[in-house]
Amino acid sequence: MKKIIISSLVCCTMLSVALPTITASASEIDTLSNSSAIIDINEPNDSLVENYIQEYDISLDKAEILKYKAENGIPWDIYDDEKFNAIPEEYKSISLDELEQGITSKRYDMEDGSVFTIDMSPDPSIIQTRAVVNYSQGSQYNQHTFSMSRGLLNSKIKVTGWLARVGFGYSKITESYGGSISGFRTNGSTSERIVRGTESSGKAALVELKWATSGTTGGSWGPFSGSIPVGSTCFMYVAFIRGQVKVAASVPL
Repeated sequence: MKKIIISSLVCCTMLSVALPTITASASEIDTLSNSSAIIDINEPNDSLVENYIQEYDISLDKAEILKYKAENGIPWDIYDDEKFNAIPEEYKSISLDELEQGITSKRYDMEDGSVFTIDMSPDPSIIQTRAVVNYSQGSQYNQHTFSMSRGLLNSKIKVTGWLARVGFGYSKITESYGGSISGFRTNGSTSERIVRGTESSGKAALVELKWATSGTTGGSWGPFSGSIPVGSTCFMYVAFIRGQVKVAASVPL
């Protein structure tokens, strides 16, 4: 049975937990971005916002806040760098212990009702071919879909690899493909690559998915502030490290 962990900024106590970080060596910094994909919704299609509200079952009072902000060019909380970075790290990762309990999705609701989710639930339309499932040592994933949503942006990628528990070797990623992106001001064009195939010395086995904005947007994003030009690059990362899957919009250095 699929389980999902849901948290709301309104009722959640901010937890302090020690979780591993994704790191990159100095030689890799030039090829990795530390910029979050922050996209303002200055003039979104009304139906896009309505569909979002229905899809995430957002309450009426929060829905009115999101609509008001969208109609008046006010960024949702999920696009605010400071507020987004305040989301506890436990909602951006799923551990082997949680996977063993059937937890494959996590959701975090911001104060204004905008939502962040990560998901690695099995696709019911695909015959799963996990050759090895031994949670005491790790778990093998074959062409498994990992996804992330941040407001109106949704990204996903398929990954093949071994997620190792601490003390039982290193996690590995051997294949990535099928990257896709949908949402406001994207044209759906993506590229992906394996940044690091094997976990080593505290550095994650790491896959990168990237895409470019198809329209000028507003907000903040890495070196940009205010207007983010057409063609600016956004990222999604899937990392296997120390018995955890981490899904992120940036690589913490």
